[in-house]
Amino acid sequence: MQDSWKVRPNLTLTLGLRYSLERPVYEKKGFEVRPTVPLSTYFANRLAAAANGQNFGDPIVVDLSGPANHKGPMYDWDKKNFQPRVAFAWSPAGTSGKSVIRGGFGLTTDYYGQALAVDFDLNNTLGFTSQFNINANTYGTTGAARTSFTAFGQDVRGSRVLSCPQT
Repeated sequence: MQDSWKVRPNLTLTLGLRYSLERPVYEKKGFEVRPTVPLSTYFANRLAAAANGQNFGDPIVVDLSGPANHKGPMYDWDKKNFQPRVAFAWSPAGTSGKSVIRGGFGLTTDYYGQALAVDFDLNNTLGFTSQFNINANTYGTTGAARTSFTAFGQDVRGSRVLSCPQT
């Protein structure tokens, strides 16, 4: 709903409020999972452990979800989705002026569920990625490691090469 009011001859206010209720996305054949512990709780536990100088290495466990599996949705319904709109039009010189200053504001929502579901479907991940590489000649077969760790981002390609005995 939205309406405009002429407060003065040279000032008009427009106010509105939108409400929407969207069902959480789901996979109709039941190929849907969600974490058993909310990710907000998981990250809060990681922060608490880090603040105490500890590691938090609990795995993220997922379980089936969605209507096809007779379980809860991937994320909860948002039933408090009110979106206000406010706008104005003001003529500094009154009704005889040719200039008008207009401004407005509107709050809209963007549901993360659709993007999250597509990411799950395409990448088969929770949206997190990691990659570890140990490149060739990083470590020798005898003796110590090729380079000693001195700092993050150090150049290991320009380091000395360890020799390996021929067999």
